[in-house]
Amino acid sequence: MARVIAEAKDNPELWKTQSTCTGKGWRDPYLHPCYRLIEIDATDIYKRKHTDISGCTDVYYGFICPACGTFTELNDKFIPDYIKSKARDYEDRPKTGLDFNKMQ
Repeated sequence: MARVIAEAKDNPELWKTQSTCTGKGWRDPYLHPCYRLIEIDATDIYKRKHTDISGCTDVYYGFICPACGTFTELNDKFIPDYIKSKARDYEDRPKTGLDFNKMQ
């Protein structure tokens, strides 16, 4: 019988990379990048969509820094397709105290 050895976040075989929190790709006037080096795994990838006035939609992939809340875009050429297909929508991210600062 199959059994769980590790949860997704603790799975050593899951795709991982490291990136610096730079805020690249999305400027937010309420959040500022902290420039920390962050280890990111497949469960940390979010996608953001942008539709221009002509109706063309682009999808960007990145992570949300756990220290400052800034979204940093990653080069999607280095993210495996199976990870991109499971990326969560940025709009569905868990809300934190950092999000409430935007409302004030």
